[in-house]
Amino acid sequence: METLVAPVNRFSACDVARQRYCSVGRDSCNAVDLDSDPDTSINQSASGIGRATGWMCCALVHKVGATSFSSVLRHRLSRQAAVAEQTRLSDQGRPWLRDPVACMAGRGRRICMSELKSYAVWDAGTRWFHWINALGVIGLAVVGYVILHAGDLGVSNPGKVSLKTIHVWIGNFFALNLLWRIVWAFNGNRYARWRSVLPGGRGYFQSLRGYVAAFIAGHPEQYVGHNPAGRLGIAVLFLLISILAITGLVLAGTDLFYPPLGPWIAQWVAAPDVAPGTLRPYAPEMYNAAAYESMRAFRKPFALVHLYTFYILVVVVVVHVASVVITELKEGGDIISAMFTGRKIMRGRPMDERQRQQR
Repeated sequence: METLVAPVNRFSACDVARQRYCSVGRDSCNAVDLDSDPDTSINQSASGIGRATGWMCCALVHKVGATSFSSVLRHRLSRQAAVAEQTRLSDQGRPWLRDPVACMAGRGRRICMSELKSYAVWDAGTRWFHWINALGVIGLAVVGYVILHAGDLGVSNPGKVSLKTIHVWIGNFFALNLLWRIVWAFNGNRYARWRSVLPGGRGYFQSLRGYVAAFIAGHPEQYVGHNPAGRLGIAVLFLLISILAITGLVLAGTDLFYPPLGPWIAQWVAAPDVAPGTLRPYAPEMYNAAAYESMRAFRKPFALVHLYTFYILVVVVVVHVASVVITELKEGGDIISAMFTGRKIMRGRPMDERQRQQR
């Protein structure tokens, strides 16, 4: 009996496995790239039974390829043993590989592997914006909370200036990231553009009614991009973070004399014998008292809007995260992982793909 020397080349071993143990799917094994994700490989390989068995052959060889493959040949794996190996692999997080014959039961219905397809959805620009924005919101919230309760925490005036400076720098990066997303909405892929992100457009409200009705009925419609309800939520989030960015820039000027409004504020409140460029925060001896009080009255509504918009944003973010989790559980489609990988694995034909082709 022939002996293969370890380590076996995975593609050569795959050929051996295909010839010795796979009664079907012989062509599909060649089509599978072992370095790619099996989700994509399934759709690239041959159809029907060949898809499941082709991937099973390659996955099996991939598991044992680092050792002598002669042990596999020696045991002459039966069809049943191969299926058992495939079931073991599926229990490690790939349930659609469980049945090599055709379909499997999952999420309340039968999902045929021929229905599964990988879609490129979130491009790199969109994903970077999302995670930078998330980190920015968290950072601003933590520092802002400390600033808000600085008196109770015993923070000194120099400490307050340091905290506000950190808050402003994070906020400036946050605002630049928002500006980047606005520009990217004109240049990104079709799922990143305004017409796919914001509510509105021809047939939008009809799609929204249909989506809500299907969701309540327990048969939610799948979308590659944002679903109609999600587009409403995204519009609210964009509005809130825009308000925070604008009011934050105003407060950076009134509190720390930072641009873009800081130089104008400094000229407004500086005492007659003080150069505006030398003003320092929490230095009342450098201010014109009457002008400073007028500036504080000007500041007050911006501060209130900034504060309460932040509270609303916290609630909306919690709803956003909960909605994503619930939608993931009900619809599938790898909504969470797609914001890392940029791809969704979906069954059937998504609604936005149908609508796009009907236009």
